[in-house]
Amino acid sequence: MKKLTLLALLVLLTTLVNAQVKITGTVKDAKGHVIPGANVAIRGSYDGTTADSSGMFSFKTTEKGDQVLVASSIGYKTAEQAIRIEKADLSFLFALKEEVSELKAVTVTAGSFEAGDKKRAATVLSSLDILTTGGANADITAVVKTLPGAQQVGEQEGLFVRGGAGYEAKQFIDGTLVNNPFQASVPDIASRGRFSPSIFKGTIFSTGGYSALYGQALSSALIMESIDIPDRSEATVSLSTVFVGAGMQKVAEDKKSSWGVNYGYTNLIPYFAVVKQKPDYFRIPQFHSADGNFRFKTKKGGMVKYYTTFGASDLGLRRENINDALLKNAFGLRNTNWYNNLSLRESLGNGWKLNLGLSYSTDHSKLQNQIQDQNNNPYTSGMVWIDSTNFNLTTRADLSQVKAVFDKRLSGISVIRFGGEYMYFYNTNLYNGYKSSLTDHFKSLFSEADLYITNDLAAKVGARFEHSSLINKANIAPRLSLGYKTGKGAQMGLAYGIFYQKPENSYLYATTNFGYTKATHYILNYIKNTTLQTFRAEVFYKKYEDLVKTFPTYNNAGTGDAKGVEFYWRDKKTFKGLDYWISYSYLDTKRDYLNYPRELQPGFAANHTASLVLKKFVNSINTGFNFTYSFATGRPYYNLVKNGNQYNIADEGKTINYNNLGFSMNYLTKMGKAYAVVVASVTNVLDSKQIFGYNYSYNGARKEAIQPPAPQFFFVGLFLSWGVDRRDDAINNNL
Repeated sequence: MKKLTLLALLVLLTTLVNAQVKITGTVKDAKGHVIPGANVAIRGSYDGTTADSSGMFSFKTTEKGDQVLVASSIGYKTAEQAIRIEKADLSFLFALKEEVSELKAVTVTAGSFEAGDKKRAATVLSSLDILTTGGANADITAVVKTLPGAQQVGEQEGLFVRGGAGYEAKQFIDGTLVNNPFQASVPDIASRGRFSPSIFKGTIFSTGGYSALYGQALSSALIMESIDIPDRSEATVSLSTVFVGAGMQKVAEDKKSSWGVNYGYTNLIPYFAVVKQKPDYFRIPQFHSADGNFRFKTKKGGMVKYYTTFGASDLGLRRENINDALLKNAFGLRNTNWYNNLSLRESLGNGWKLNLGLSYSTDHSKLQNQIQDQNNNPYTSGMVWIDSTNFNLTTRADLSQVKAVFDKRLSGISVIRFGGEYMYFYNTNLYNGYKSSLTDHFKSLFSEADLYITNDLAAKVGARFEHSSLINKANIAPRLSLGYKTGKGAQMGLAYGIFYQKPENSYLYATTNFGYTKATHYILNYIKNTTLQTFRAEVFYKKYEDLVKTFPTYNNAGTGDAKGVEFYWRDKKTFKGLDYWISYSYLDTKRDYLNYPRELQPGFAANHTASLVLKKFVNSINTGFNFTYSFATGRPYYNLVKNGNQYNIADEGKTINYNNLGFSMNYLTKMGKAYAVVVASVTNVLDSKQIFGYNYSYNGARKEAIQPPAPQFFFVGLFLSWGVDRRDDAINNNL
């Protein structure tokens, strides 16, 4: 009996072996590269195997009939093949498509630098970089000027980017436009930005080709996102040579809400007593600033944020009248500004999200220029070219806006977003008793898609529609950006877009018979990123059309172009403990606009600009040392004189090269229960002569250089905090 049982078992095993079918094959990716370790199995059975180091697999099965063969591997989409198993052995080739993921996918970066979001390939600056760049004095715009594309313009505020004027670069906070991002200023003296970098968690500096979600910026967009809930409560006190301040930030115990207030007062009387200024200030500059915020998380995990800031400034200065050395120009300025921003970020379910932004700002200025004699008394000369410079001007600029953006996750990480915004502009001028006003109902619609074809190829495709009631004109602006990964940490980008902007109010007060000014951007870039190093190269071309001409009539007949190449290198690896970056820009640009007689290189554009930023933190003494050297070749200047029905160039040339070495040091310590940072900073350490251009008398007989009010600026400050150890933040980020 045992012999019969053994014989039956042998017969059964032989039958099973003879019934098995061998399945072999290879697993590769879409580019033909083998995928070792891929799993291959028949669905619903235990029959399967793992591909070897050459991507080949082989296994036997007793399954019969119609089956499904499944191949899978981490990072790739699962592939299936319908098969029919009979008696013959089978062989298959699988080509797995890469799974698109946020960690591996290429990023679309042409034309933009990001700060604060470490997941993105375009990240080149951290929040602390902005606070600790030598000589920048924590001014966002000053730090951005160390990046390629931005010009070193020192006589007026604004970002001058790739051949664009300062008013062609706009700033946005949490998606909405900021109407007056800089402090009010006097002629030939640049002012600081209104906002502290500490309130932002991310900053995108777009030198061109920016998203369809933003508009009315012909050359550049500086896009800033405010912080969410802080980590912990904190109280702060600031003491310095120019200002004092205090603030508090309170975070709820459940970490779901917070509120905060800050106040600062600046008075330059003691500073000007030590550091002499070229102008004669009869009202020493004083500034008041106050801000408040609250933030809370919604039940669905969204976020509501409100930020408000108020500022007031007062100053007055005298300078020699360029038309008569025995007379003076006495210029006075009083300004108040109130800015509010409310934003909501919320999930709507089923992959939908909403970003809603509301903002309101109002800016009031009183400006006066008075001709005075040597005794500082009002003076009337009887000469129109002198007396006509007397003026009293009161301005008001209000902006109310609402913006809604909906986005929907598509397959993988692809996203489509769309929305619209409405902005109400109200501006008034009272000039020597003559009042004028401008009102604009500005509407826009936009749509944009982030399409990830593979981890190596992505596209951003969008378009924007705008209409202004003030000029009664509409436009449609297409945008396209591509990103292609060329290797580990390396990628190339391409961007194209059309950008429109209304003429400035100073021209619209004369006539609203204008169309939009227009710029078309073409950008190609290459980026190589590692953990501690970043290399970036970019070439661009911009075509300007419909620029404002003020002579012989106000119209949109202006033209121009800009082209160039830029390089950026940041390195935290080569020299132990040293972080540095180098940027270089070459710009070739010309414009025929305003009263230019032909296409000329504009006075704000230098052909070559470069910056070197060094940061070294010495742990043994808890001190950071920061240097910034900026260079620019001379900028052109012109004396345009009207001669009958045309303007002639009576004098022209180029200024001397611009050189500026800035330095700051940060000493971290503790005073009682307070964490303390002592900061010392100086601009133009080498006392280099700086000339930004020239002013001319009415007849061109006198030529006066435009220079800083003082060759250098010195700053010493003590920053105390209770609750948050800023020293650890600084050390961990190597300043």
